[in-house]
Amino acid sequence: MESDFYDRLDVSYLPSRRPRGGTRVLYALGVVALLALVFQLFFRYEYLTSAGTVLRIDRITHQVCRIVQGRTDCSPAGVAQSYSTSTSTSTSTSLYPH
Repeated sequence: MESDFYDRLDVSYLPSRRPRGGTRVLYALGVVALLALVFQLFFRYEYLTSAGTVLRIDRITHQVCRIVQGRTDCSPAGVAQSYSTSTSTSTSTSLYPH
């Protein structure tokens, strides 16, 4: 009796299903990449102002950096970054006696 039911069932009007596992994986990877990009751009850093100094705190590594004239200074506290520029135009050579 059951076999008669399946013989009479006409499913030709139903669309055939193709496996779509690959496209779902690609969509999932795309969503994860988009979420990581949004987090990196908008939520990774927290900015605090204290006594006229702007501090940037990384929420992942908990590293604290100062913002000085639009640039980040992540050197340890008490150690100042130094910049030097040489402007010597001397062309003299050292002579020593023989």
